[in-house]
Amino acid sequence: MTKLLIYCCVCLLAGGLLTACGKDLGDCFTSAGPQETEFRQAEAFNSILLTDNVDVEVIPSGSGMLEVTAGKNLMGKIVTKVVNGRLEIGNENDCNWVRSYSHPLKVKVYAKQIDSIEYRSSGNLTFLDTLRCDTFLINVYEGGGNIRLLLHVERSLLNSHLGTADLRVYGFSQVNYIYQASFGPVIADSLITNFNYLENKGTNNCFVQANIALGVTISGPGNVYYSGNPDVNLVKTGSGQLIKITP
Repeated sequence: MTKLLIYCCVCLLAGGLLTACGKDLGDCFTSAGPQETEFRQAEAFNSILLTDNVDVEVIPSGSGMLEVTAGKNLMGKIVTKVVNGRLEIGNENDCNWVRSYSHPLKVKVYAKQIDSIEYRSSGNLTFLDTLRCDTFLINVYEGGGNIRLLLHVERSLLNSHLGTADLRVYGFSQVNYIYQASFGPVIADSLITNFNYLENKGTNNCFVQANIALGVTISGPGNVYYSGNPDVNLVKTGSGQLIKITP
């Protein structure tokens, strides 16, 4: 009798929770559906904010078009909106942790001009062609995806504050600045620079290249590896090492 009473109470409680949480559960029990692609026209923007688990591919272009690929049942909550000149990309579908993504969510961005990116995502960020501008800034505040940038700029600022994202940069920058405080690596030895200034206070390593001058501050356990033959200025308060890469 006692077991029956407990069973009935549990069933009533579970039913009540499902009813009460129905709105919150939303699409938790909905499959992603067949893969489809939707084209969206964006207002003018010059920066991007990445959140959630959406892969983003950037193609320098004047069209301002967005190409969104997702399951049919998820498409409506893949967010692409411009707020004060910044394109915000995210996933507002519920219960992403219980859903299988056999095909990742993806947004292709055909951007006329981008000068800054804020990354708070678990998705990948990939430049499919070289971005050409005067100054480019990326701030990685959290997340764990792969970031691949192709640049040809006068000045670049690569800041990895937090998370495990793997940041790799290629191309050319006259003057480059790196701030590394995260758990992921910053691999920028294929970014050809004349002047390179960086601080590594993180646990992972930085790889850089410089032709004329290299300024390095090491205030954590991560190493800095460099190539080229620049004049080197080192300030070292951490246990990490400055190591020259030899051909």
